[in-house]
Amino acid sequence: MKRKIIVIILMGLLFLSGAQAYTLNSEKISDTILLPTPNIIDQGSFITVRFPIPTALIAEPGKPVLPRIVKTYRIPFGSTIQDIDVYFSNDQNIYISKPIQIGEETIPSIDIVDSQGSIYPNKPYEYFVSAGREDNHLTNYITLICYPIQYIPAKQMLSYSTRIDISIEYIPPVKSLTFPDEYDLLIIAPQVFSQALQPLVEHKNNVGIRTILKTTEEIYQEYQGVDKPEQIKYCIKDMIETYGIKYVLLVGGLKSVFKADDRDDKNQGSKDWYLPVRYSNVITTYDPGMISDLYYADIYDSNGNFSSWDSNGDGIFGSFKTFASHKDIIDLFPDVAVGRLACRSIDEVETMVDKIITYESETYGSDWFKRFVLVGGDTFDDIDKYVEGEIETQKSYDYLADDGFEAI
Repeated sequence: MKRKIIVIILMGLLFLSGAQAYTLNSEKISDTILLPTPNIIDQGSFITVRFPIPTALIAEPGKPVLPRIVKTYRIPFGSTIQDIDVYFSNDQNIYISKPIQIGEETIPSIDIVDSQGSIYPNKPYEYFVSAGREDNHLTNYITLICYPIQYIPAKQMLSYSTRIDISIEYIPPVKSLTFPDEYDLLIIAPQVFSQALQPLVEHKNNVGIRTILKTTEEIYQEYQGVDKPEQIKYCIKDMIETYGIKYVLLVGGLKSVFKADDRDDKNQGSKDWYLPVRYSNVITTYDPGMISDLYYADIYDSNGNFSSWDSNGDGIFGSFKTFASHKDIIDLFPDVAVGRLACRSIDEVETMVDKIITYESETYGSDWFKRFVLVGGDTFDDIDKYVEGEIETQKSYDYLADDGFEAI
């Protein structure tokens, strides 16, 4: 039987503009997960272990591939978590005669599954708390990852549970965090694009989406930051807290169609960009980092503080290297909806503005508007029977069907 209780006492948290007062009345979330007996499938030289229901998988390179259960719970933003109790029961053991499927190697790894009696995974569950926007208000998310099957290599044994009871106790804030409600959409663009964007600003305001335009030149004068992307992010944070911004439209791509340096250093592309980009530093064999506008959307961490994406302060943003100890702790939940028009010239801005206005003025409401095509394939070419692309597109349809959309 596996039982572990984690108690977190958070006192004196500051949320944004000031300390929040807390009520003494705690709330409780209870949940039960029932699992079937796992299937042990002989693949010739190895076996696979799966539940006969869709689940996520642990797929660390060089480690056993085992099922995991991921659950997300929502609590009011600014809540204090008092207790998380995860209780595994209905325990069983299975002895196996062949090795378990191993995750594909993408980079050199340290084999932590040895023959000295270690257990993998070495803990039955873990969780993290984050903050994000849902239904136009900020919410705290508790993401719980359970490992109902553990492998003991020294005994060639799998230990599994078919019941998981979950209890979460928290104290909600006495007063919910609220922002002013003056604007909906913030458009950020360089001064050179501002005139071409004015028709879009006027159109959005005319259709009831209260819109404000802020130039990058203004932002660099008004906000501090370690680089230009961080200055822009601090501006977005200020606009959320000052005006209640819910949507952000970034306008600007590379300055040259023919020749431009897309990356100044490990963290940014600014010099040759009309609107700078943040590079994350997720280091793998195949990709030394990638552009991510999620950086501009992930404004707050789980405690309501500014999410810098450089939590360890080493000057490397979004650092995450497998098996490295210096990973940044990143929330990754968007607190504002962000999109980008990666325009490279005034002509491209004018074209996009015209397309948006035409679509919203003339196309919306047409007979075909609520008909859409779903295309899904086998995203991962593995031995599982699940066709992930079809599952994901079906989930998309499930979300849209209630609004009258028709899949064709």
